[in-house]
Amino acid sequence: MSSSRTDRAVAFALLLAVSAVPASLTASPRKTKTPVARTPTPTAAITSRPAPRPATLVPDPPYVGTPAAGEKPYAGILRAKEAGASEEELLARVAKDGVRYSLSTPDMQTLRAAGLSPKVIEAMLRAGREPLPSPSVKAAAAAATPVGAARAAATPTPR
Repeated sequence: MSSSRTDRAVAFALLLAVSAVPASLTASPRKTKTPVARTPTPTAAITSRPAPRPATLVPDPPYVGTPAAGEKPYAGILRAKEAGASEEELLARVAKDGVRYSLSTPDMQTLRAAGLSPKVIEAMLRAGREPLPSPSVKAAAAAATPVGAARAAATPTPR
């Protein structure tokens, strides 16, 4: 009997000891407060300032439409090629017309895709421009000056 009485006394003492522990020691350390979302309030400086006015009013420019793209100068050569003109006929036409073809890389790709030979494209690039002087003309012009004559005598002529 005495053991049951001592067992009860020990249990009662443990119960009193556990209940005497502060709640902060028994609480989980992971518990956090839920943050409260704050809504921003507009400041008085932003709402009291009126929108700035433009210094001067600029009228819109009148619409004149999209400019029409002009025909490329090589379009006539392309039409002649599509009509069946030979390379010699195209070269003669390029030389006769005297048009200065300013061909961009996409233009040359278009001409190659249409079947024009590199000779015709090269003739188109040279058309309307002064021909380059030949080496003998350069040597004659250089010999006309005293310094040029010395240089021309020192340089061998290409054969």
